[in-house]
Amino acid sequence: MEEAQRIFDYLPVNPPDEEYIRFLWDAFESNYSNEKYQFSFIAFHMLFMCFVYYQIAKIYKIDPDTCKNLMVFTGKVQDHIEDYENKTLQGKDVTLAPLQKFSLENERTIMGLFLAIQCDREEIRQFKTIVDSRNKIAHSNGNIFYKTSLAVDTQISDIVSCIEKIQFKSKSIIDNFFKNFLLSSQDINDREFPDDESQISEIFISRNYISLADIEIAKLMDISTFSNEPGFVNIQTLTNNLKIKFPNEV
Repeated sequence: MEEAQRIFDYLPVNPPDEEYIRFLWDAFESNYSNEKYQFSFIAFHMLFMCFVYYQIAKIYKIDPDTCKNLMVFTGKVQDHIEDYENKTLQGKDVTLAPLQKFSLENERTIMGLFLAIQCDREEIRQFKTIVDSRNKIAHSNGNIFYKTSLAVDTQISDIVSCIEKIQFKSKSIIDNFFKNFLLSSQDINDREFPDDESQISEIFISRNYISLADIEIAKLMDISTFSNEPGFVNIQTLTNNLKIKFPNEV
């Protein structure tokens, strides 16, 4: 159970779908506690897919062309992406809605988007295997594959391992988010919020689906490369305030 809780290190700090995520976690906990391990695995797999969709949203926001060139998005998801881009160009307030829209895509297929962050074919095969494991128990086939806590704990460990691999390969994405945030927020008179706490929480964290693990990457950025920026003092303050707000390592 303790290892399962680690998934919250990788889900957004301020998720737009917080109620849904909490619902899935409660379903996982209650089924695990009542030894309904097969159903607890289904709930945990759904949490894993939430992570996948949020992570893909981050990749798309930084590198949309690569995502589209991989030709994974099809049908309704492609229509949503095109609508999102058109409204963005028009300056309209629009959201990617990762859980609602990316979930329309085939789960095995969408794993291919992790090629955009240099995951290799073997790693993507491992991600798809998790989907296959869920599929085996999502139908009325008369089998109870997970009868012990050890059986489901093994699956949870495999899922967390896959999450860690995706997170490791996502470093450049998070670096880009934080760099763009610092540069666009260095002028207090020309940004969304005058106070650092709101700017960090709303613009860096919430807008980009940032997780605790992402914040650890941001905290390690060498901001001396921005020393020639006119608002370098504010860049330093923003970085220091992020470290103060999130002092603990994941």
